[in-house]
Amino acid sequence: MCNLYRLDKSAGEVAEWFAARNGMTGANLGSEVYPGYPGAVIADGSVRSMIWGFPLVLKSKKTGKPLKPKPVNNAHTEKLDSFMWRYSYEKRRCLIPLTA
Repeated sequence: MCNLYRLDKSAGEVAEWFAARNGMTGANLGSEVYPGYPGAVIADGSVRSMIWGFPLVLKSKKTGKPLKPKPVNNAHTEKLDSFMWRYSYEKRRCLIPLTA
């Protein structure tokens, strides 16, 4: 998936599309979602907000301390068995509704 996607429908409309509960009452999300921004997802039968991208935490080469997490949103199928993706691919899946 690309770095940017658009969702110009309300959480209520998305919930109706997927027969899901609307868990985003009162949420104010932008229609354009970039990595690191909150966006709507359908998970466990509910529409809710999540940050776009998988948080990749790296360590500083100079100090060894963790850096600010970098959102990663692109993985190839051959990478799904790697340590970073395996558990999430098997146990933490969700749908990302979008219009463009």
